[in-house]
Amino acid sequence: MSKSANSNRNLLRLIALGVGGLIIVALFAVGAFFLWFAWQTKAPGPTSTVIAQVNGKVVVPLANYSFVPVDLTIPAGTTVVFQNADPDPHTVTFDNDEFPSLGLLPDDSREMVFDRVGNYQFHCEYHGSPGLQGMSGVIHVVEANAAVVVPTSVPVPTATPHPTAQPLLVEAVSPNGFGIFQDTFARNDSFNLSVSNLPPNVSGELQAWLTDDGPALRLGALTVDANGSANLLYFAANGENLMANYSGFLITVEAAGSTPETPSSNVVYGGVIPAGALGPARQLLVAGDRVPEHEGYAAALLDQAEELVIHARELDNAAQAGDTASMNRHIEHLSAILAGKGSPEYIDFEGDGFVTDPGDGFGVINYANAITGQAQAAAAALNATDTVKTRAAELAVVAENIRQLSSRLIELRLAAHEAKTAADQTANTAEIFKLTQQLLNGVDTNGNGLVEAVAGEGGAFTAYFHSQYMASMSALTEADLSALPTAAPTVKATPTAAASTVEATATEAAPTPEGATPAPTEPPAPPPTQGPLIVVFRNFEIVPSELTVKAGTQIIFVIQNSQHEPYLSFPNSIDIAGFDSGPLSPGAQYPVTFNNPGTFTIRCGFHPNKMVMTLTVEP
Repeated sequence: MSKSANSNRNLLRLIALGVGGLIIVALFAVGAFFLWFAWQTKAPGPTSTVIAQVNGKVVVPLANYSFVPVDLTIPAGTTVVFQNADPDPHTVTFDNDEFPSLGLLPDDSREMVFDRVGNYQFHCEYHGSPGLQGMSGVIHVVEANAAVVVPTSVPVPTATPHPTAQPLLVEAVSPNGFGIFQDTFARNDSFNLSVSNLPPNVSGELQAWLTDDGPALRLGALTVDANGSANLLYFAANGENLMANYSGFLITVEAAGSTPETPSSNVVYGGVIPAGALGPARQLLVAGDRVPEHEGYAAALLDQAEELVIHARELDNAAQAGDTASMNRHIEHLSAILAGKGSPEYIDFEGDGFVTDPGDGFGVINYANAITGQAQAAAAALNATDTVKTRAAELAVVAENIRQLSSRLIELRLAAHEAKTAADQTANTAEIFKLTQQLLNGVDTNGNGLVEAVAGEGGAFTAYFHSQYMASMSALTEADLSALPTAAPTVKATPTAAASTVEATATEAAPTPEGATPAPTEPPAPPPTQGPLIVVFRNFEIVPSELTVKAGTQIIFVIQNSQHEPYLSFPNSIDIAGFDSGPLSPGAQYPVTFNNPGTFTIRCGFHPNKMVMTLTVEP
């Protein structure tokens, strides 16, 4: 089992664009941002196949929010390996509780021996429901000596493509062009460079570079057309988020056919992310200070909005099928993703005493607030350009759209939960599904064929693309570059403040957005409690996640829903021995008495990075 921790990379600073009159603002036609994102059905046909048998075991991938295959026949005694190939957590939960539920984080794999003849239907608690609804499947177990052909390979369903930003008009730019980070296969893994007015007679060849405080990255040679223009689209082969390490570009003259490691001093054009935009852009697109999964605020919002649509679809399916239990489960998921931990809307709709959260715990509303705060900080920064101020204002409008849609969804999910008739339930869940798609994709309310960053239109994709637009770079001459300021304000979100509150290292601080809902703060540790006490391992959380007790208190770790493994491998005191329960199935209990004071980190051996508890033992 893996018990490793992730580390964060420090973000670098660079100079910012600020001298008036040097550039003409790069104008992107905002509309038609994206290709249709087909949530209702998956595209037909496989993109690949996977080996279905390894060392006598049958592999069932959980890929593109499907079990692959959804219908499988095996002889009794077969070991099935469930393997999560998706970026989100899944469960393998049997409709009639014939086997313990399995919880799988991304890249997890778990195996199970099917030794009893029968038909076993199962589903993902997050993305499906009993009765072969949504993400679900069935395994038929026949006699061990029956003639069964188990597949040697299975096709994986085609992934639904993500919408892509498509500026239909890349008009015109500073007189010389622009550069912008874009997504191709991963977040900001590409750099699009489009320049004009290049010198006609160059002794050598023109090469492009990405720059920052560290070593420059050579992008390759430019092919110049007869009009003196060139375009280059660079892809990071390893999926690197280029904006994390680079914030400027250069075009230099190099020896023909050469592969230099550093740019020459013969600079034709260069550009940097505009003044005031670098810090906020990295907060939005690379790593936000308070984002649980260490993504940028706009990128994480996009992930959560996509997850929201999946659960809204399953909620509507459950309502159509008259499955009230599954409805309440998906309403609980929807609420958790929208509101985030600590919100009064973070509600247990299943009535089991817990809130199951398939999101990252931060909440769509808090992401919208954080985007507003970063946009305001960019606009208020010293030397902020008109381009930055315009993009920041657009981001604030889109964030408000997302807040309003989220508030309406919270109202509708309660109406669906309390509806007395099937017709009322389905009317509310259908509207929920429609609005979650609008929150993700935006909507063309004025009928002009475009989804714009205006009130009532832009959604999560709009916010993401405009975050990239705010960081676009105009191509400047070497003389223009040398006249720029030498430093830019750095924006950092205050860890204990509202998500929309930021502070700048410059003399200005962004105001709190009007009407913004504060993000939840970490609650203080509870006062010492006498035992014995119950701590529950459930799905992908330990409840409570923080606990203070007196020395001598017995804690009983109770396992629910899935297999888990309470362990303490690195105690903070040499007087305390670590413990490891080993794998425990649902219903199992594991008592531990803590006699020595100290602060201890307790994890689940199956999910060590997600299931974490801090225990304080006082004298």
